[in-house]
Amino acid sequence: FLMAPPKTLESDISELFSVTEMFASSGLDFVTKVLSMDYIDPEPFREELNLKKKERVMSINRVRLSEGEPYIYSIDIVPEKFFSRKPLVEDFEGSILASLEFNFGHRIEYTDARIRVIEQKDFESKDPIFSNITSWLMMEQVNYDQNGIPVIYSRDYHRSDKVHFYAR
Repeated sequence: FLMAPPKTLESDISELFSVTEMFASSGLDFVTKVLSMDYIDPEPFREELNLKKKERVMSINRVRLSEGEPYIYSIDIVPEKFFSRKPLVEDFEGSILASLEFNFGHRIEYTDARIRVIEQKDFESKDPIFSNITSWLMMEQVNYDQNGIPVIYSRDYHRSDKVHFYAR
């Protein structure tokens, strides 16, 4: 008998890892599609990212798909000061943690995270690709470097029917 691989992701939330690493360990094929990269109003993130007055932030919105189905929608907010050059779409078609380390020299060491359920009516994106998904597990995080400096504020929306978390 041949068994089909599971179509869900399972992950230990007590360890820091990227979504790319989570997919790789699951055996599921996936692609990361960058939906947008824009400089946005930094005010809502000033406290979490310890921003000074005129600092700018970039919002990087991405979706992780497996077999054409969205599994995870990510919004990552990164202060402009952490980019040593103009960021390109290609920089974020994989792990944002790896990209920040290898392309821009900022290694993420730890995170503070909160998880809550989000219903479709409260979901941030109105893109039709997400319209059939009824609920999400939203992981809101601030990721810090080895000096305790906040580098990324993120909201990762995980499909509650496709992504499961556990703690050891």
